[in-house]
Amino acid sequence: MKKMLFSLLLIGAMFASQMVVAAADLEVNTPAISAIKGSMQSRHAQLAPHYASGAVGLTKDGMVAVRDANAVPLKDRASLNGVVAAENADRTKLYKEIATANG
Repeated sequence: MKKMLFSLLLIGAMFASQMVVAAADLEVNTPAISAIKGSMQSRHAQLAPHYASGAVGLTKDGMVAVRDANAVPLKDRASLNGVVAAENADRTKLYKEIATANG
């Protein structure tokens, strides 16, 4: 009985080792990823005060959203919406590039 149990455990361990999948490398760096990160870094100075005021925040899927438009002067809202849209476009590109680089 013990021999049979040991054999089953050994076979199970062999199958489990075959199913182990390597984790994605989120720190991967390619020229495209570097360019996207550079664009995002240059935009961060525009977004930082809005993060601090609570006007802008992150969504559960990692995108940027205007949370409180009333915290932004009316004359600046269109500009902020453009910055948020550009940031989200870069985030989408970045996520796709990381996925592509990881195969």
